[in-house]
Amino acid sequence: MVTFHPFPRLPAELRARIWEMTIEPRIVDVQIRFKKDTTTVPHSSYGPFLSSPTPVPGPLQTCREARYGRLYHGTFSNLAIANGAPKDSERRYVWLNIDIDMISIGWTDFDRVKSVTHLIKRLRFERDNTGDVWCRTEAEDINTF
Repeated sequence: MVTFHPFPRLPAELRARIWEMTIEPRIVDVQIRFKKDTTTVPHSSYGPFLSSPTPVPGPLQTCREARYGRLYHGTFSNLAIANGAPKDSERRYVWLNIDIDMISIGWTDFDRVKSVTHLIKRLRFERDNTGDVWCRTEAEDINTF
């Protein structure tokens, strides 16, 4: 990749516009997982935590100016706490551009993400819609998104 050395000398407004043009829609996997926490009660305590295998967006890994451009936001930091994690647990977040990124929750129950449904504009999920469970319970929950 070729480096454009005069880039820092461009006007700030133009640089900001260029950073905006680097944004691409992504599918961001978001999951609530449970792990064994042996630090509090050995072999018995489980705590939910936020997990996302989706890498941090490229522009955020480039430079400070791109990170401060507010192209992406660290979101869902309260999701684990809403699912029963201790209030003093580590706050994890996922880098998202809510307007264009699609949130993929896979097989995660809708109840696990209810606290952030107001943030989700594009949702992807996996379900076996041939069973009665889907028709009786979760099909109605789609309206909350």
